[in-house]
Amino acid sequence: MLMQLSAQNSQKDDINRSIVIRGSDETFVLPVFCDEVQVDELICSPPSQYVNHYQKGILIWSNSMSIGEATSLETGEVFRFKDFDRITVSNDPEIQGLAVEHVNLVGNKGSHYIFTYTYEFPSWELISVVKASCPGKKY
Repeated sequence: MLMQLSAQNSQKDDINRSIVIRGSDETFVLPVFCDEVQVDELICSPPSQYVNHYQKGILIWSNSMSIGEATSLETGEVFRFKDFDRITVSNDPEIQGLAVEHVNLVGNKGSHYIFTYTYEFPSWELISVVKASCPGKKY
């Protein structure tokens, strides 16, 4: 009887679990806002780590973390880049998922940006700027 329970738990673990994936994201351009005004664009290609969670064998959500460097297309300033995303996936092709992104950028020339954006997933089309602040800057 114990063997049967163990086998049942093993089968459940195969369809309900989280998987960690490490690698590098493709290079992308990140818009930067202060309050409601876009002030810069950064080129980013950080290493990343994804935690994908499956229920009944179907991807339900993903968390990603990227820490690296980003470079301003406006000024050439180099930023320490920390990015945390929570992605909710839809299995219906007619319905987009949702990504909420939290970013902290500290530049080597004194700029500092903190923001939260929402995107459609998987298109990564920007839906809204939830919060965007630039400590020490006046725009």
